[in-house]
Amino acid sequence: MAPVIPFSADRFRLRLTLEGSLPMLGEGRSPRPFDHYLAELVRDEDARVVAFMDVYFPRTEAASVSYVRAAAAHGSEYLVRVCLEALDADGHVQAYIERAFDDAMTDVFVLDELHVLDPDADLPVLRGMFVQELSSALSRGFDVFFINAPDVEVPFWRDTLRARKVGDFIVASGARPLPVYPRPVQTKSARPTRPRLRVLGRPKDPN
Repeated sequence: MAPVIPFSADRFRLRLTLEGSLPMLGEGRSPRPFDHYLAELVRDEDARVVAFMDVYFPRTEAASVSYVRAAAAHGSEYLVRVCLEALDADGHVQAYIERAFDDAMTDVFVLDELHVLDPDADLPVLRGMFVQELSSALSRGFDVFFINAPDVEVPFWRDTLRARKVGDFIVASGARPLPVYPRPVQTKSARPTRPRLRVLGRPKDPN
């Protein structure tokens, strides 16, 4: 599955691909523990991928598996950390995360690092539109997004997904409307002046 989602930017598209699942040793045909999506920013003119991100979605019906072990099989250290510290054994978000937002969170998405491959994509505005479009494509309104990014980027994720630091994680809630990004530039209005009539002629001095 590789839907290409139109972008509001002129020259780029978001492409989402559901990757094949990794077989878990000894689990036979049991449900896979994660859906693994590849999110790509594709340039129209040459169909080149200029940025990408791995996205993981824990499938809670796979309750008989170890999410931590399954995360390790995917090779993502960040996914392992989320499963160890932010999810319970059944793949649900820990209560302290929900309390930080006061939102219902039934679906978990792990955004495992944004990779920029081309200088054309290394623009905050374009990256912001990419992650907002990705969030809109994935979210069903009861989601939590765990974002693998350095703390110095928290302002970017706050401005694009309303993310915040919760414990050691950068987290966003899918229940919150996305902010306008980039923020409109507000200019100081000029000081209002009193309307005046244009003087066409002045009276002559009688003296």
